[in-house]
Amino acid sequence: MLIRSCAVVYMVMVASPLLARGPVPSCDIGVGDVVSIKQITPQFELALDDGRVLKIPGLNPLFVRENATVAAITAELQARAKTDVVLAREISPLPDRWGRILAQVAFVSQSGEPEALAPIILAQGGAMVKPEGEVAQCKDAYLAAEAQAREQAKGLWGDGSFAIYPAAVPETLEGLGGKFIIVEGKVTRYGEGQTRVFLDFGKRRGIDFSVTVLKKGLKAFARGGSDLYALVGKTVRVRGTLDTRYGPRMELFSPDAVEMVE
Repeated sequence: MLIRSCAVVYMVMVASPLLARGPVPSCDIGVGDVVSIKQITPQFELALDDGRVLKIPGLNPLFVRENATVAAITAELQARAKTDVVLAREISPLPDRWGRILAQVAFVSQSGEPEALAPIILAQGGAMVKPEGEVAQCKDAYLAAEAQAREQAKGLWGDGSFAIYPAAVPETLEGLGGKFIIVEGKVTRYGEGQTRVFLDFGKRRGIDFSVTVLKKGLKAFARGGSDLYALVGKTVRVRGTLDTRYGPRMELFSPDAVEMVE
């Protein structure tokens, strides 16, 4: 059976023991397998009827056991998974340390139009965009979906679970150590240490927010179009895990963790 939408053809293999494999060159799922979803967890992992668990890259959910907003979103997705065809394409040939399979997933409605699941979750405010290499080419689409949810105060953006924190008010970062967050502010200084470069968002070292990048990773930032020195005086958003052990700071591993603010 072939499911067609515009110029994209999806090959369906119902009884396949493995998901269709191969790199995903864009946000399109490409050739995928039909899968049956048993449960969607609060972290938007997909437990399949055959026992496998799929993890969708590029999403950072709210890591709590119970949340009414998340429960409503997962219930809606669960209902849709019963009426739509669900396609999945394996990205990595090996499961992660928890046995999850990294995969792109899409819903195909009765009209035959495929919709990638990650932007659906982001547009509903169920997760934030997490910079990951497997979905680097999806960055713009994912950020647009996230921005839509934020501007419309949907999901976790509406109930206060998600926020963009102002670098100019570092007090708002208290108690957030170890959490994945988004911080926005003006870069005031660029500096270099022995193994890292840093961007300060204020003059008070150890009090004001800063970000660091390993020097060995600078080439990746350059390839990604991020000239860190040129960010001085610019307003940017950065996303990653906050470290508060030596003052609020964040180590960046990908140029996709930096977003210019107009």
